[in-house]
Amino acid sequence: MRHKETSQENIIATLVKFCVPLILSGILQQLYNWADAFIVGNVAGEEALAAIGATGTVSGLFLLAINGFTLGLAVLFAQRYGSGRLAEIRNTLSSFCVILGAAFLMLAGIGILCAYPLLRLLNTTPDTIGMAEDYLKIILAGVPVMAVYNVYTAALRGAGNSRAPFFSILCSSVVNVVLDVILVVFGRMGVRGAAIATVVSQAAMTGYIVWYSRRYDFLRIYPFRRPVDRAAVKAGIHLGFPPMVQSCVNAFGNLILQNFMNGFGTQTVAAITTAYRVDTIIFLPMINIGSGISTIVAQNYGAGKHREIPRVVAAGAVMMTAVSLALISRILFSYWFAASCGNMIIAYAEAASWGVMLLLYVGRVTRKRHVLAWQKR
Repeated sequence: MRHKETSQENIIATLVKFCVPLILSGILQQLYNWADAFIVGNVAGEEALAAIGATGTVSGLFLLAINGFTLGLAVLFAQRYGSGRLAEIRNTLSSFCVILGAAFLMLAGIGILCAYPLLRLLNTTPDTIGMAEDYLKIILAGVPVMAVYNVYTAALRGAGNSRAPFFSILCSSVVNVVLDVILVVFGRMGVRGAAIATVVSQAAMTGYIVWYSRRYDFLRIYPFRRPVDRAAVKAGIHLGFPPMVQSCVNAFGNLILQNFMNGFGTQTVAAITTAYRVDTIIFLPMINIGSGISTIVAQNYGAGKHREIPRVVAAGAVMMTAVSLALISRILFSYWFAASCGNMIIAYAEAASWGVMLLLYVGRVTRKRHVLAWQKR
């Protein structure tokens, strides 16, 4: 689009069109995590739900590292797409599918071998540690698949396509729910069934995204033809390493918090597991809008449209402000939503009530922070 034809309204429309599938993808991904919690909590019981919650920060460390690194890769892909350097996109995609896939295959293997000692270190309760170990080992087996998936979605988003990742997650969600019902409800496999359903659904969405990406010539990779390009690796590490470190720092903080929470017993872990699943979904729009803004800015930077960048940032700030205002009132939403979801996922009144109390407290604190921030402005 030529600069003279670009208006602020067009930029906002572009951002909305690009960010809405990102937001829906994030929400849908959380909702199929809810399916695990809902089915396991009501079929396998409170201890099984707590076992899943006890593993969340460990598997989250791997996934946050992948997401952080591929966030930087998405910027690199967007820059190269904007500048028309499509052959370099193929080299980058091939290089990091190999490197991240191999790296997280090794790390996942270490995690599987050390699952029980790690859960002991996190003070996991004796009545849940066996189930937590089973669940964690299976979930970690799917981490290399998620690494490849995230590299492909970063490439697609960098090329301006945010719809394909949404449809891949939609496919994954359907597979996950169906397998949850088959393995947990009818097969009575408990947490192992939920873990298998999750890993198979992740493999399904990775297969879909790889198949879809072959529509683009520059996303067709040939693993046996120079799979790793040194220049691409250097550029990718330059942009991917800082957000990965940031994500890992947050993940380590969550590990410390998990260790603290586990000391309060099974009911507390089950309650917090439920509350965090509800709370996380509320902040997803902010995270995904930020990702969309960075991608479009990178495309303009790569295309040499530097004058467009402040306009994109300004339009993004308008969107962020609107979403922030909506989040101020989330406490009103939480009274109904928290109670409904807490009792839906946990079939045990005491644990559900604790989860609702946590959500309402977080909602009050968030509201106060937003009000103070606006007063300072």
